[in-house]
Order: sequence, then C-alpha cells, then structure tokens
Amino acid sequence: MTSALKLKARHGELGAVAPHLEVTIKREYARDRGRCEIVQRRFDRDLGIYVEEYRDEETNALTFRKAVPLTDQSAHGHRGSWG
Repeated sequence: MTSALKLKARHGELGAVAPHLEVTIKREYARDRGRCEIVQRRFDRDLGIYVEEYRDEETNALTFRKAVPLTDQSAHGHRGSWG
C-alpha cells in the first residue's frame, strides 16, 4: 500500500466552490528511470497550470518536471490520465 499527502485549498466554503489548488505528494515507481522517486502533482486553477515533479529519494535532485496549461488536453498522458 502506498500512502500520499493530499492538500486541497479553496477560496470559499466547502461544497460551495471547487478547490483552486490541489497538491498530492507520494512515493512512486518511475518506470523509465527504474527506481522509486518522490512525485508532486499540483493542479493550480488560479494560474491555470498543472505541474508534475519527480525527485530522487536520496538526494532530492529534480529528475523530471512537466508544467502545462490545464487546457492542454494533449499533455494528460496515456488515455487521458494525468499519471
């Protein structure tokens, strides 16, 4: 089982407005690099951007980064998923 840290921030009341910022941080296996890394995914609806960053578990060095507009459907990955 993999655990994750998730954060959702809103400008208004819970249930009245959608979150404007969603962040997930978890340990994930990076197939192309053949090792587990720490991945952070951010959906920022205020800025209209999606950011995905992978970092080495031991050194915290950035190994991969993607930042794309939320409106860019071609950046969603295989079969439209964000993963």
